[in-house]
Amino acid sequence: MTRTSKRTATRTAAFAALALVGTLGLVGSAACSRQVRVESGPADSTPGDTVSGTVRQVGNSPFVRTVVQSDQRSVQVVGPEEEEISHLVGARVSVVGEIEEGSEEQAMGPRLRASGYTIVSVDGDRPQVGYLRQGDGGEFFLRTEDGDRVPLTTVSSTLAEKVGAKVWVVTNDRGAVTRYGILREPT
Repeated sequence: MTRTSKRTATRTAAFAALALVGTLGLVGSAACSRQVRVESGPADSTPGDTVSGTVRQVGNSPFVRTVVQSDQRSVQVVGPEEEEISHLVGARVSVVGEIEEGSEEQAMGPRLRASGYTIVSVDGDRPQVGYLRQGDGGEFFLRTEDGDRVPLTTVSSTLAEKVGAKVWVVTNDRGAVTRYGILREPT
C-alpha cells in the first residue's frame, strides 16, 4: 500500500469514526432525557416485547432513525410499523415486537422489530385511530380497526381531502376534530 493510499484510508476511517461519534452523541443526549421501559413476559403468554415511551427521530438525513425513549434508554423501531410510528414524533406510545440487540460493529443499541403499536397520548389526550371515511350523505366518520364507526361532526378542509387515510384524531365532546395526524396516506 502506498503512503498516499494509507493516508487516504486513515482519513476515511477517521471521518467514519467522527460520524459515528456524532450519531452516538445525538442518540446518547436524547436517551439521557427519557427512559424506555422494556417488558418481556413468558413466551407462552406474551407475544413479544413491549416498549413504552415517547417517539423521537434522531440522526441526520439520510440516516434518520425512529426511536421510542423514556428516562434513560432509547430503542430504535424497525420493521413494517416503523413508517406509521415515525409520524408520531412527540406522542407517547406502547410498541409491541421483538427486541434485537445491536452488534458492536453496527454501533447500535437495541432495536425493536415492531409488529403493532398503541398511541397512549398526544399532548396528554388519548386519540382515536382509524380510517377516515365519508358517508353517502357527506358526513365524515372514523372506521376503527375494531370496525366501530366514530362520527366526526366537524372536519377541516385539509383533513377532508384525506378520505381513506389512516389517521389519529382528538375530538371534543361534540365530535368535532380538534387535532389529527396522518399515519398512512390514502391509497
